[in-house]
Amino acid sequence: MADVRIKCAKCGKEMMVSEYVSSDALGDCSCGAKLLMPQIPKKKQNPTTVRYARDPATIEAEANRPRFRARRSSTLVRLGSWRISEYGMSWLIFLLLASVLSYFRYSDALAKTSLETYTFWGMVAMGLFHMVVIVDAFYNEFFEGLVSLMIPPYSLYYLYFKSDSFALRAIVGGLAVAFGLDMVELCVDQLSGYVKEVNDFIWSGGG
Repeated sequence: MADVRIKCAKCGKEMMVSEYVSSDALGDCSCGAKLLMPQIPKKKQNPTTVRYARDPATIEAEANRPRFRARRSSTLVRLGSWRISEYGMSWLIFLLLASVLSYFRYSDALAKTSLETYTFWGMVAMGLFHMVVIVDAFYNEFFEGLVSLMIPPYSLYYLYFKSDSFALRAIVGGLAVAFGLDMVELCVDQLSGYVKEVNDFIWSGGG
Protein backbone atom coordinates (compact mmCIF):
# COMPACT_ATOMS: atom_id res chain seq x y z
CA MET A 1 0.00 0.00 0.00
CA ALA A 2 1.47 3.38 -1.06
CA ASP A 3 1.14 6.73 0.66
CA VAL A 4 0.18 9.98 -1.04
CA ARG A 5 1.45 13.43 -0.11
CA ILE A 6 -1.32 16.04 0.00
CA LYS A 7 -0.95 19.77 0.50
CA CYS A 8 -3.42 22.24 1.89
CA ALA A 9 -4.36 24.80 -0.72
CA LYS A 10 -4.78 27.53 1.92
CA CYS A 11 -1.90 27.22 4.38
CA GLY A 12 0.43 24.97 2.39
CA LYS A 13 0.72 22.32 5.08
CA GLU A 14 1.72 18.88 3.80
CA MET A 15 0.81 15.47 5.19
CA MET A 16 1.04 11.81 4.15
CA VAL A 17 -2.16 9.74 3.84
CA SER A 18 -3.05 6.40 2.30
CA GLU A 19 -3.92 6.41 -1.38
CA TYR A 20 -7.15 4.56 -0.62
CA VAL A 21 -8.53 7.24 1.74
CA SER A 22 -11.52 9.10 0.33
CA SER A 23 -11.81 12.89 0.32
CA ASP A 24 -14.71 12.73 2.80
CA ALA A 25 -12.61 10.86 5.33
CA LEU A 26 -9.77 13.37 5.19
CA GLY A 27 -11.60 16.05 7.11
CA ASP A 28 -10.37 19.62 7.38
CA CYS A 29 -6.93 21.07 7.83
CA SER A 30 -5.99 22.84 11.05
CA CYS A 31 -6.51 26.11 9.25
CA GLY A 32 -10.12 25.16 8.50
CA ALA A 33 -9.69 24.51 4.77
CA LYS A 34 -11.14 21.39 3.16
CA LEU A 35 -8.55 18.78 2.27
CA LEU A 36 -8.97 17.14 -1.12
CA MET A 37 -7.52 13.88 -2.36
CA PRO A 38 -5.41 14.42 -5.50
CA GLN A 39 -6.07 12.42 -8.65
CA ILE A 40 -3.70 9.46 -8.89
CA PRO A 41 -2.73 8.62 -12.49
CA LYS A 42 -3.38 5.04 -13.51
CA LYS A 43 -0.44 2.88 -14.47
CA LYS A 44 -0.16 2.18 -18.15
CA GLN A 45 -0.05 -1.43 -19.23
CA ASN A 46 3.07 -2.65 -20.95
CA PRO A 47 2.09 -3.18 -24.61
CA THR A 48 4.56 -6.05 -24.83
CA THR A 49 2.83 -7.84 -21.98
CA VAL A 50 -0.56 -7.18 -23.54
CA ARG A 51 0.60 -8.49 -26.90
CA TYR A 52 1.94 -11.73 -25.51
CA ALA A 53 -0.87 -12.27 -23.07
CA ARG A 54 -3.47 -12.91 -25.75
CA ASP A 55 -5.74 -15.86 -25.68
CA PRO A 56 -4.45 -18.87 -27.69
CA ALA A 57 -7.76 -19.07 -29.53
CA THR A 58 -7.28 -15.48 -30.71
CA ILE A 59 -3.80 -16.25 -31.97
CA GLU A 60 -5.07 -19.29 -33.88
CA ALA A 61 -7.90 -17.25 -35.37
CA GLU A 62 -5.46 -14.61 -36.59
CA ALA A 63 -3.25 -17.30 -38.08
CA ASN A 64 -6.19 -18.61 -40.09
CA ARG A 65 -7.07 -15.22 -41.55
CA PRO A 66 -6.95 -15.15 -45.36
CA ARG A 67 -4.35 -12.38 -45.39
CA PHE A 68 -1.98 -14.33 -43.15
CA ARG A 69 -2.49 -17.53 -45.14
CA ALA A 70 -1.82 -15.67 -48.38
CA ARG A 71 1.37 -14.13 -47.00
CA ARG A 72 2.56 -17.51 -45.74
CA SER A 73 1.73 -19.17 -49.05
CA SER A 74 3.61 -16.49 -51.00
CA THR A 75 6.67 -17.06 -48.80
CA LEU A 76 6.56 -20.79 -49.49
CA VAL A 77 6.17 -20.13 -53.20
CA ARG A 78 9.22 -17.86 -53.18
CA LEU A 79 11.28 -20.49 -51.36
CA GLY A 80 10.10 -23.17 -53.76
CA SER A 81 10.86 -21.06 -56.83
CA TRP A 82 14.34 -20.27 -55.48
CA ARG A 83 14.92 -23.98 -54.94
CA ILE A 84 13.75 -24.78 -58.47
CA SER A 85 15.90 -22.04 -59.99
CA GLU A 86 18.96 -23.31 -58.08
CA TYR A 87 18.24 -26.83 -59.31
CA GLY A 88 17.87 -25.66 -62.90
CA MET A 89 21.01 -23.55 -62.70
CA SER A 90 23.01 -26.54 -61.48
CA TRP A 91 21.86 -28.54 -64.51
CA LEU A 92 22.88 -25.68 -66.79
CA ILE A 93 26.34 -25.52 -65.20
CA PHE A 94 26.71 -29.29 -65.51
CA LEU A 95 25.74 -29.41 -69.19
CA LEU A 96 27.94 -26.46 -70.09
CA LEU A 97 30.96 -27.69 -68.15
CA ALA A 98 30.64 -31.29 -69.33
CA SER A 99 30.25 -30.22 -72.97
CA VAL A 100 33.23 -27.87 -73.04
CA LEU A 101 35.60 -30.10 -71.07
CA SER A 102 34.63 -33.24 -73.00
CA TYR A 103 35.08 -31.47 -76.33
CA PHE A 104 38.71 -30.60 -75.59
CA ARG A 105 39.34 -34.00 -74.01
CA TYR A 106 37.98 -36.32 -76.70
CA SER A 107 38.30 -34.27 -79.88
CA ASP A 108 41.39 -33.43 -81.89
CA ALA A 109 41.34 -29.80 -80.82
CA LEU A 110 44.51 -30.19 -78.73
CA ALA A 111 47.91 -31.56 -79.63
CA LYS A 112 49.13 -34.73 -77.91
CA THR A 113 51.37 -32.97 -75.40
CA SER A 114 48.74 -30.35 -74.67
CA LEU A 115 46.13 -33.07 -74.28
CA GLU A 116 48.28 -34.88 -71.72
CA THR A 117 48.76 -31.67 -69.75
CA TYR A 118 45.06 -30.89 -70.03
CA THR A 119 44.11 -34.38 -68.80
CA PHE A 120 46.61 -34.17 -65.93
CA TRP A 121 45.22 -30.91 -64.62
CA GLY A 122 41.68 -32.18 -65.08
CA MET A 123 42.42 -35.12 -62.81
CA VAL A 124 44.09 -32.75 -60.33
CA ALA A 125 40.88 -30.69 -60.32
CA MET A 126 38.88 -33.86 -59.64
CA GLY A 127 41.14 -34.65 -56.68
CA LEU A 128 40.76 -31.13 -55.30
CA PHE A 129 36.99 -31.21 -55.57
CA HIS A 130 37.02 -34.63 -53.92
CA MET A 131 38.61 -32.92 -50.92
CA VAL A 132 35.98 -30.17 -51.11
CA VAL A 133 33.24 -32.82 -50.93
CA ILE A 134 34.92 -34.37 -47.87
CA VAL A 135 35.07 -30.97 -46.15
CA ASP A 136 31.40 -30.38 -46.99
CA ALA A 137 30.52 -33.79 -45.53
CA PHE A 138 32.46 -33.01 -42.33
CA TYR A 139 30.68 -29.66 -42.11
CA ASN A 140 27.22 -31.23 -42.37
CA GLU A 141 27.84 -34.37 -40.32
CA PHE A 142 31.08 -35.66 -38.84
CA PHE A 143 30.31 -39.33 -39.53
CA GLU A 144 29.61 -38.67 -43.22
CA GLY A 145 32.90 -36.83 -43.54
CA LEU A 146 34.79 -39.61 -41.80
CA VAL A 147 33.35 -42.29 -44.08
CA SER A 148 34.04 -40.14 -47.16
CA LEU A 149 37.64 -39.75 -46.04
CA MET A 150 38.14 -43.46 -45.32
CA ILE A 151 36.24 -44.76 -48.38
CA PRO A 152 36.82 -42.40 -51.36
CA PRO A 153 33.94 -43.70 -53.57
CA TYR A 154 31.51 -42.96 -50.73
CA SER A 155 32.05 -39.23 -51.30
CA LEU A 156 30.17 -39.52 -54.61
CA TYR A 157 27.28 -41.28 -52.88
CA TYR A 158 27.18 -38.55 -50.25
CA LEU A 159 27.34 -35.78 -52.84
CA TYR A 160 24.51 -37.03 -55.04
CA PHE A 161 22.20 -38.69 -52.51
CA LYS A 162 22.66 -36.80 -49.23
CA SER A 163 24.14 -33.39 -49.94
CA ASP A 164 22.17 -30.32 -51.03
CA SER A 165 25.16 -28.65 -52.71
CA PHE A 166 23.73 -28.43 -56.22
CA ALA A 167 26.60 -26.33 -57.56
CA LEU A 168 29.15 -28.79 -56.24
CA ARG A 169 27.22 -31.63 -57.84
CA ALA A 170 27.28 -29.84 -61.19
CA ILE A 171 31.02 -29.13 -61.10
CA VAL A 172 32.00 -32.63 -59.98
CA GLY A 173 29.65 -34.16 -62.54
CA GLY A 174 31.11 -32.08 -65.36
CA LEU A 175 34.66 -33.04 -64.37
CA ALA A 176 33.67 -36.70 -64.07
CA VAL A 177 32.22 -36.77 -67.59
CA ALA A 178 35.43 -35.37 -69.06
CA PHE A 179 38.10 -36.93 -66.83
CA GLY A 180 36.34 -39.72 -64.94
CA LEU A 181 37.62 -42.48 -67.22
CA ASP A 182 41.19 -41.21 -66.92
CA MET A 183 40.87 -41.07 -63.15
CA VAL A 184 39.53 -44.64 -63.01
CA GLU A 185 42.39 -45.91 -65.19
CA LEU A 186 44.91 -44.12 -62.98
CA CYS A 187 43.40 -45.58 -59.81
CA VAL A 188 43.32 -49.09 -61.33
CA ASP A 189 46.98 -48.81 -62.38
CA GLN A 190 48.01 -47.60 -58.93
CA LEU A 191 46.01 -50.33 -57.21
CA SER A 192 47.45 -52.99 -59.52
CA GLY A 193 50.94 -51.79 -58.68
CA TYR A 194 50.27 -52.00 -54.94
CA VAL A 195 48.80 -55.50 -55.31
CA LYS A 196 51.82 -56.63 -57.34
CA GLU A 197 54.22 -55.29 -54.69
CA VAL A 198 52.31 -57.09 -51.93
CA ASN A 199 52.31 -60.36 -53.91
CA ASP A 200 56.04 -60.08 -54.63
CA PHE A 201 56.69 -59.42 -50.95
CA ILE A 202 54.67 -62.50 -49.94
CA TRP A 203 56.26 -64.80 -52.54
CA SER A 204 59.73 -63.67 -51.56
CA GLY A 205 59.06 -64.83 -48.02
CA GLY A 206 58.95 -61.34 -46.57
CA GLY A 207 62.59 -60.70 -47.30
